[in-house]
Amino acid sequence: MILFLTPPFVQLNTPYPATPSLVGFLSSRGYKCVQRDLSIEVALEVLRTYGDDFADEAIEILQNPHLSDEEKVETTAYVDELALWIRDNVDPDFGFSRYAERLGVAVPDFGMILRRLRRRSPIDHLLEAKVEEVLREIRPQVVGVTCPFPGTLLGAFRIAQTIKRIAPEVQVVLGGGYVNTELRDLDDSRVGRFFDAVMYDEGYGPWLEYLEAEDTSVPVFVKPSYAGLDLSQYVDLPESENPMHRLWSTGRWLKVQMARGCYWHKCAFCDVTLDYIKCFQMPEAASIVDAMEALSRETGENGFHFTDEAMPPALIERMCREILRRKFKCRWWGNVRFDTAFTPKLARLMVRAG
Repeated sequence: MILFLTPPFVQLNTPYPATPSLVGFLSSRGYKCVQRDLSIEVALEVLRTYGDDFADEAIEILQNPHLSDEEKVETTAYVDELALWIRDNVDPDFGFSRYAERLGVAVPDFGMILRRLRRRSPIDHLLEAKVEEVLREIRPQVVGVTCPFPGTLLGAFRIAQTIKRIAPEVQVVLGGGYVNTELRDLDDSRVGRFFDAVMYDEGYGPWLEYLEAEDTSVPVFVKPSYAGLDLSQYVDLPESENPMHRLWSTGRWLKVQMARGCYWHKCAFCDVTLDYIKCFQMPEAASIVDAMEALSRETGENGFHFTDEAMPPALIERMCREILRRKFKCRWWGNVRFDTAFTPKLARLMVRAG
């Protein structure tokens, strides 16, 4: 049994895509996988523990899909104020969207992380209790922990520390976007006290190698799986009036990667030499829409966020035509670059397709 965990804290309105992608891929290869989102679970526990009599009602409001963003703004302000109070009175590292982010920024100094791990705040105790609960329930042989951002680094190491304390026989593996970009040069043997392996790039191939699979090939397109994730527990936090910004903090978006790698290869901030970025491949549009329809049936949701760094306009056009051909009702969004291929004609087609 492989257990995949998302540590606190990432966006709270929808699951982060790492564990659904890996569970979907490895399950298709016959491996038994389970996933839990400790980011939302711990966040809700924090709200109930430190909130006042309004906390339970606030959670219900923010989880209600029938209320508009405008109706949730006041409750979001309540959550923001509570976060500030917790930071001032309980844990100076706390934040609902990131936790102890400053440690991630200074990650080459691994000693800072070790010193922080020796000190347990009340928030840490909530996380440790969740880890103990899930280990008793699932009893995995291997646990994969994703670390997508610096604000999840402490949570990832706290999870590993807890597992090694209560179930030292369990193999613990670290991966994720932040690991890919910031931890490649971290050469400190003390990491081995917490993690038995560190995986880079998109994870599919490295996981197959780690599990000693005979076939280590990876398809061009991977359908994620949201099995085991209760989408009704996520909360909307409309903090901005900007409708684009709200896409990141409201809505139950099913996250799907459209293509492997990146076609654009021009962004100065991106390390385009990494294998999982430079290995650009486009799947058939039908494969993407097949997955969208299946995910919609499985979850009851029809909103999709394509997580590609830059969605290829040629593939977007084919996907749009496939969506319209099937008359599939959906909403979707993602990142694009200032590419001249995005003509007014293509933009109109994209609107028609959701």
